[in-house]
Amino acid sequence: EIFFLVFCLVLQNSHVKVISTPFSTDKAMVEYAHKLSAFGILANDSDFIMMNAPRNLSLHHLRISGNTISTVIIDREKISECLSLPLSLVPLLSCLLGNDVIIYEIFE
Repeated sequence: EIFFLVFCLVLQNSHVKVISTPFSTDKAMVEYAHKLSAFGILANDSDFIMMNAPRNLSLHHLRISGNTISTVIIDREKISECLSLPLSLVPLLSCLLGNDVIIYEIFE
């Protein structure tokens, strides 16, 4: 929990708006992100790929070094293309992979 608090402070000091909840609100978060034209949602939750979040930013790959923050963008269209899977079936893939937490090494 202390990591989360420190992380939020780092983001806020970088002028990044942080919104969090103590419970799962995936659908509401995606709707809110679209409403605000947010850059993306930082998480390890495959639900955001399934729900077509603006961008799914990987919390797993997040690196903070000095004033630099970097991560990986999980692109549902690239996943669809690489797997020769129609975009309409990406939600099914998400369910089959466990549909909450992705083991990112699967895609490396």
